[in-house]
Amino acid sequence: MASSAHTGVDLRSEGPRDGVLKLVIAGRLDSSTTGGIWRRASTAVNGAHVANVLIDATGIEYCDGAGIALLVHLRRLQNKARGDLRIDGLRPEFANLLDDGVARVADVTGETPRKGLADEIGEATVEVWRDIQILVSFVGELGAGLAYAALHPSSVRWRDAMSVAEAAGVNALPIVALVSFLMGLIMAFQAAVPLRQFGAQLFIANLIGLSILRELGPLMTGSS
Repeated sequence: MASSAHTGVDLRSEGPRDGVLKLVIAGRLDSSTTGGIWRRASTAVNGAHVANVLIDATGIEYCDGAGIALLVHLRRLQNKARGDLRIDGLRPEFANLLDDGVARVADVTGETPRKGLADEIGEATVEVWRDIQILVSFVGELGAGLAYAALHPSSVRWRDAMSVAEAAGVNALPIVALVSFLMGLIMAFQAAVPLRQFGAQLFIANLIGLSILRELGPLMTGSS
C-alpha cells in the first residue's frame, strides 16, 4: 500500500491484488490540489500493468473541472493499455460532470471515418442546395420587404435608413478611395512590365481606369 497526502486531498494505492489496482481518493479534488496527485496517480496506473483499475471515490467531498480531467485522464490511460477502469462511490453531481467530460474527449479525439467519393459528392450537393435555398429565401424576403415598403411608406424607418445609407456610402468613401488607389498602383506596376514587351505602356491608364472604376469599384463599394 502506498499513500500520498497533499493539502485537501489524499491518494492511496492498494495492490495490485488479483489483477486489480485500487486507488482511493479522498478530500477536495480541485484545481489547487489535483496537480499534486496527478503524476502519482498516472504513474500508478501506468506501472501497475493490470487489466482492471478501481478508483474508490467515496471520500471525494468536492470535484471541479480539474478533478474530472484527472479521472478522464486515468480512464484514457487504462483504455490505452486495453484495460478497464471503474469508479465507485462518486457523487451523482460529479458523475454527471465525468460523463460529460468523457463525451467531450471522445468527440475531440475520435477519428473521423474516411468518406467515399459518393458520400463527398452527396454532401457537396446538399451544401450547394442549402446555399441555393438560402439565396432564394433572401431574395424572396427582400422582394417582399421592398414591395411592402412601397405600399406602406409609413412603415419604413427613414431616419435609420438614411443612417445606414450614410454609413455605407459617404462614410465609406475614404477607405474605398484609399484601397482603390493602392490597388490601382499595384496593378499599374504589375502591368507595366508585360505591356512594355508589346509597346503598349500607353494603355496602362485605360486598363487601370476600366478595372477600378467599372469592375472593382462597385464591388468594393458594395462590400464596404
